[in-house]
Amino acid sequence: MRVLKFGGTSLADRQRMEVVADLVADATRESRVVVVASAVSGVTNRLVGLIENCCLGSDRQHEVDTIERLHLGLLDGLDALIREPAAGSIHGVVVRLASDLSALAKDRSSAAELRDRILAAGERLSVPALV
Repeated sequence: MRVLKFGGTSLADRQRMEVVADLVADATRESRVVVVASAVSGVTNRLVGLIENCCLGSDRQHEVDTIERLHLGLLDGLDALIREPAAGSIHGVVVRLASDLSALAKDRSSAAELRDRILAAGERLSVPALV
């Protein structure tokens, strides 16, 4: 079994994701493969910024929308049969992200758990885009 891990810069745009997909396809011809995908380049920093600023009254939704558009843009050019389910998955993660940020802003008592879930959204967003 092979484990292939791809960092954020490997997933920065559709062209790089296609290279990753080719590498995974080639590896599966030789053995079983587990793929580990990091957040898309720059997304973890954006999520950290959202966590740090969520209680300051800043416009969280604008940044969340920007993150969603970034990931949906990675699906451009894909067949609708692939793109639509991936877009739905991305949207579901974004809805949960916005909810977690709102919860964090209202109540810091479960901050550690919410912070972890918010940061993990980066990886949860990259996986559907890596189709």
